[in-house]
Amino acid sequence: DWLREFERASSPAAFNGSPADVTGFVYREPGFADDAFMLSRFTMSCCVADAFPIGMPVSGPDAADFETGAWLRARGELEAADFDGEFMPVLFADTLEAVAEPRQPYLYP
Repeated sequence: DWLREFERASSPAAFNGSPADVTGFVYREPGFADDAFMLSRFTMSCCVADAFPIGMPVSGPDAADFETGAWLRARGELEAADFDGEFMPVLFADTLEAVAEPRQPYLYP
């Protein structure tokens, strides 16, 4: 749902101050800051072969404590910010909580 809203917005700043509560797995690329990662899920419309990842950029003081692939629940506020060289909505997490992988880890659009 967030991805659709971001695509419709006239500006990344349109969501500034919006609360967010997102669950996914940690994904990092080598260039990401230590306090940042993508909180990701795979979406699937038919079968596993068509699954593709989507992610919410997350920044938080404890972000470096979580390994790539760990499942988390992130809660905080969205603010437009630079993330890996792009200006976009970023979830600035007040809370990062380790959670079990959901029974249904895929999202269906």
